[in-house]
Amino acid sequence: MQQVMDMGWTILNLGLLTMIGIFLFRLLRRHSNQSASDNRQMLFPF
Repeated sequence: MQQVMDMGWTILNLGLLTMIGIFLFRLLRRHSNQSASDNRQMLFPF
């Protein structure tokens, strides 16, 4: 059972890291290209 829990945490952490990465990527893109549409996309990345 412990193994399943560890696997779940690993997947959860990977998901969080991916979301943070996407957020930072969009933040950087917005700085290099200031536009309203880019701003809206950042709030709703998916």
